[in-house]
Amino acid sequence: MGAAYGTAKSGVGVASMGVMRPELVMKSIVPVVMAGVLGIYGYCCYHQYGINPKAKSYYLFD
Repeated sequence: MGAAYGTAKSGVGVASMGVMRPELVMKSIVPVVMAGVLGIYGYCCYHQYGINPKAKSYYLFD
């Protein structure tokens, strides 16, 4: 959900940058790419740790 929000906000920034300063559009695409990478990273972490967690018990609280 957070990566989708970041992508949307970055997309609005790219659109406004294209209107105001078209020569800087390529620089403003970096946050969009980073938000996408964050989404992929979250998906990978979910599959690594969320589907089948194998946590060891913490013996000090037993």
